[in-house]
Amino acid sequence: MGVTQELGQLVASTGHDALTPSVIERAKWAIMDGVAAMLAGSTEPASAIVTSLIQEFGGAPMATIVGRGVRTTLPWAAYVNGTMAHALDYDDISWPMGGHPTAPLLPVILALGEQYHVTGREALLAYVVGFEVEAKLGRAVNMVHYEKGWHPTATLGTFGAAAAAGKLLQLNSEELTHAFGIAASEASGLKENFGTMTKPLHVGHCAKNGLVAALLAKRGFTAATEALEGHFGFGNLFVGPGVVDFTLVTKEFGNPWELASTGVVFKAYPCCGSTHAAVDAMLALRTTYGLSVEAIAGIEARVQPNRVHVLVHPRPRTGLEAKFSLEYCVATAALEGELRLRHFGDAWVRRPQNQALTAKTKGLVHSDATNTHSEVTVYLQDGRVLTHRVAHAKGITTIEELHRKYRDCAEGVLASEAIGRSLSLIEHLEEVGDLALLPQSLG
Repeated sequence: MGVTQELGQLVASTGHDALTPSVIERAKWAIMDGVAAMLAGSTEPASAIVTSLIQEFGGAPMATIVGRGVRTTLPWAAYVNGTMAHALDYDDISWPMGGHPTAPLLPVILALGEQYHVTGREALLAYVVGFEVEAKLGRAVNMVHYEKGWHPTATLGTFGAAAAAGKLLQLNSEELTHAFGIAASEASGLKENFGTMTKPLHVGHCAKNGLVAALLAKRGFTAATEALEGHFGFGNLFVGPGVVDFTLVTKEFGNPWELASTGVVFKAYPCCGSTHAAVDAMLALRTTYGLSVEAIAGIEARVQPNRVHVLVHPRPRTGLEAKFSLEYCVATAALEGELRLRHFGDAWVRRPQNQALTAKTKGLVHSDATNTHSEVTVYLQDGRVLTHRVAHAKGITTIEELHRKYRDCAEGVLASEAIGRSLSLIEHLEEVGDLALLPQSLG
């Protein structure tokens, strides 16, 4: 039996009793964070354009578009909600996946959950299994896959979305194998589009494609049964011949769960995760020494070589570009003492004081490739030189911090009552008898 078939068998055979309380709790946190990012992203221009287009298409009102008061077909709801979830680059991170795990999964779970009235327990299982597929595939193909220029959130997310949809649709192992085969031919996403509206569109695309792959497989649609490992399969074409060890996908599937072992990082800042440790370092220096902008002569921020590939906008002119600018993110942290959603508006990015300090900030790479720290050095007008190093971004680590992020993202999109109701539904998701209650509270 090949890896594609074995993965189909593993996903099909996994039941809710395999989930530990800690995994369930972590999944609820991830869903809460994902809904928050989706709500905040619903107000972005990219989301408005995609929603407008989908409304022109029409179709049966089967699933809710979050924050827009609109319902559409299952695939298009997943498409729009996936784009929204990644529109601000405020969604979570899985290091083994090399991307953002929840954004491809959540739109599928919300759409199918609303249409088929699945339970919260079923939704949690679909999420955990989809996450596992994404992270285990990431272990097998990264970092070569990422360094070739693919966007793993979109490529690997297509398989995760198919797995999550397959669980909710109760596909058997053969049907899941075909769903993965269909997904393999639909996976795409180019890093060249980072810093544009098309990066979040990748996620809408993969959520829709994973969902449709499972729906087709449910109806008897077939695909190659060796789509991952075959000669012309995903591994050879998206990574390279003889590079991928696909045993990493199946030999420890769910033992332990990636969600519990390697976990997920919840973003404290709405920008590329490769900037976060450096931002933490800058904020620590600002707090420790009470730095004022006037006292700063220059800033240097150093990161790992494998992080700089996506930080491609040293002098950004738009909010989307600023999210992938190490220089802007560090400079704005020095200027504002925080990094919030408002700091990535086009007008804010173009403010003279932001542009001036960004111009004084240099993004650099450690000469030693084994150095995994992010390091910020501030040169002061009085001649002092201050340095701080951070190994890993702190991220959000408490439920109180996650609640604040959720409310901040939801404010202005949902009424206060709806914010409280949706939070409560997520926090007690394993007790929810009809998942449709959640998307309907987010419309």
